[in-house]
Amino acid sequence: MSTTIHSADPDTLTNASTSEVEKGPKQVATETAEKAREFAVQKTQAAGEVAELAATEVRDNIVKASDAARDFTAKQPLVTVAGALAVGVVLGMALNSRR
Repeated sequence: MSTTIHSADPDTLTNASTSEVEKGPKQVATETAEKAREFAVQKTQAAGEVAELAATEVRDNIVKASDAARDFTAKQPLVTVAGALAVGVVLGMALNSRR
């Protein structure tokens, strides 16, 4: 099969004919495998970027929650101790009732 390339740029070749040799099944399979690999690499990289953004967002939210809990504990130590005691009593009662 012959292909003719026409160019509007006078500095490039005009009416240059190139012949395209038909590709064999092995070459087609190789090209298909390469394209599939490139596609997989692109999708993996995109998924990695999305996961990294999600992890960064989660980390930022955890830091905010931790800072808020630390501030609450510093401002309200008695409430914090009472809450911890209540949780301990509830857990103790739950474990004793299972026996």
